[in-house]
Amino acid sequence: MNADLTFQHADPTRQIDFLPASYRVQHAERRSHFWRITIVLCVITVIGTMSYAQRRTRQHLQTDLDIADRMLTRSVMCSEKLSGIESKIHDAETRAELLTCLRRPWPRTQILKGIVGPLPESVRLTKIAIHRRSAASSGQPSRSATSRSPNKKEAESAEESPAGATLRALLLLDESTTIEVDIEGVSYDSRALHRFLAKLADNPLLNNPELLDLERVVNDGEVSYPFTARISVVPPPDQQERPSLETRAGQRSSSGRRAT
Repeated sequence: MNADLTFQHADPTRQIDFLPASYRVQHAERRSHFWRITIVLCVITVIGTMSYAQRRTRQHLQTDLDIADRMLTRSVMCSEKLSGIESKIHDAETRAELLTCLRRPWPRTQILKGIVGPLPESVRLTKIAIHRRSAASSGQPSRSATSRSPNKKEAESAEESPAGATLRALLLLDESTTIEVDIEGVSYDSRALHRFLAKLADNPLLNNPELLDLERVVNDGEVSYPFTARISVVPPPDQQERPSLETRAGQRSSSGRRAT
């Protein structure tokens, strides 16, 4: 009777474990093994995902690098083409300037026409001499001779084409000389002679007609006036507006730096 009462008052939630302890150890080991495998799989998944992401990023970067290399190659080719085109343009401009310098707007025929055109009947010309006079003989220093050193001339001439060298020689000749016309003749009316010289001064081609010598000669009752005059020729417009050789060299060097 007491035993029955003790069983009745026992805790109903209490369970009796009939399994051996080794089973519980194996069960705990299986659970820990499962979690270890799960953790390893998670780590492998994370590593694989990161590796795939890095691989995709590397592919994108390699693609961008290939595009940049192609663009760099194209830019280098375009720069070389541009440099070649600028060199051709410079050579063409040099040839054009050489042709312009050779085809002077003031040829000898225009100079002679400007002198003989207003010539009156009472004035006869016996000699017309067209010549170049150096700046040293006229007392004016040459702009290029005073500002250019021999080393600079040699360096620039080494870089120039034959047309450029010819053009430089002609420009140096133009800058260091002036064209003058010496005329000699006989006038039978002194006032007509002075009017003739005044008309020459009005010609845009001619400048500063100067009477160097005038004599009065009487022969058999006839009075004549042998005279000698000098006339300067106005530089052509292209020579007046042409920049100096130093300016041209600076422009060529700056264009070369832009091309590189």
